Amino acid sequence: RRLSAEENNFDKYQFRDTVAETKDEGEQGGNGDVNGEISDVDHAVDDCWEASKHIDVSQIPMESCRVSEDVVPIQILFQNGESVTFSVSQFWKGCDDETEAISWLATDFIRSDGDLTCARADSVRCGEVGVYTAKCDGGFSTVDLYVYDRPGKVFQSTENKVSVPLACSAVGDKSKMCHFRYLLQCQPSLCDQVKDKELMGIETGNLVL
Repeated sequence: RRLSAEENNFDKYQFRDTVAETKDEGEQGGNGDVNGEISDVDHAVDDCWEASKHIDVSQIPMESCRVSEDVVPIQILFQNGESVTFSVSQFWKGCDDETEAISWLATDFIRSDGDLTCARADSVRCGEVGVYTAKCDGGFSTVDLYVYDRPGKVFQSTENKVSVPLACSAVGDKSKMCHFRYLLQCQPSLCDQVKDKELMGIETGNLVL
């Protein structure tokens, strides 16, 4: 789903309080409905995984750039500590007109095997561009997005300093490019309340308790 930058600002403290209340209620229940308590914790774990995906993406300021619309193009799909799987989407142009597309979008990151790669897509229409898995270092992974639109109405780089890596094999007028850098957390940040449970990432991204 398309998220604005404002929608992506999730109230993590409110969520942590909710999880804590769920645990307290389970403890107060004594030896009552054990299955009910386990179910409550299951839901809390699932919720913290899903909620974390929305707030564990942080944008790092780079070259000055103006965009037609402030959106969040990266969404975390799965975190397991060693790597993070994420999707990249193009929401700046063509979402109201399927005939429109930006000239190209390049995603630069370190793959799970340790190799630096740049995945470029040309004539990118609105929607998901690709799904990638990046290696984590110190609990984080850095992803750089480079975007260009030849007409120059979507992206405007006032400083004209965007430098696209050679691996991206992308060229164009730098004044019509933008560079976005994102820091992705590799562990769900909202799951501290259930950290006493073993976190095991399965292919689906679910936890086993």
